[in-house]
Amino acid sequence: MSTGIYNSSAVDNYILEQSRREQEITRTRSIENYIKEAPYVLLVWGGRLLAVALLIMCIGWAISNALSFDRNTSNITKTMSGMSHSAGENNESGSDQVIDIDELLKEGEARDTDSGLSEFNNNQEVTSAEDVVRDYYIFDTINFEGDVIDSVTVGRVYEDPSSPSISQYCYVDVPQINGIKSSFHFININIDVRTETPITDEAARALGVSKSELLQAKSHCTI
Repeated sequence: MSTGIYNSSAVDNYILEQSRREQEITRTRSIENYIKEAPYVLLVWGGRLLAVALLIMCIGWAISNALSFDRNTSNITKTMSGMSHSAGENNESGSDQVIDIDELLKEGEARDTDSGLSEFNNNQEVTSAEDVVRDYYIFDTINFEGDVIDSVTVGRVYEDPSSPSISQYCYVDVPQINGIKSSFHFININIDVRTETPITDEAARALGVSKSELLQAKSHCTI
């Protein structure tokens, strides 16, 4: 029996070559697939980064609004406090003011004494208690929001606090350019005689205020 020896190197080389070709084809296809998928991968990662950026912006915006709300709350609290204080001042200015003429005379006497006018005040005709006339004045200040006029004043004169008024009047103070205020009396009532000052164009021009504003201010007189 004879035994044949075969050389399979050619077959092995062929198989190795085929394997290398398959690897090269696989590698080439992988590269082509990666090139095709790269834009989609970049798009996915870009979307993720955009979402993270939006989240960070939203958090920053929320923190900023929270801090702004705290500041606004503080400002509103201060404003309301200022309004309450102003309201208190308005209430004080709008309340009745009683002026004691006798007390004013005494204060004037003390000031005059300090300024070297004590000799004049010692005159019995001036300081005699019998010659002193004591009247009481009450002023009501009514707020008015005009272009020039900001308040209307109603005054009442009493012989004593328990008696009815003997005189009433309503007027406004109009500020002028030189800093001095000009008074315009709408109504004067002495005993039972009522006198009303006509509101004319000439009077309005002299005061530097419109005629319509004067008429509106007069409507706030309560006498």
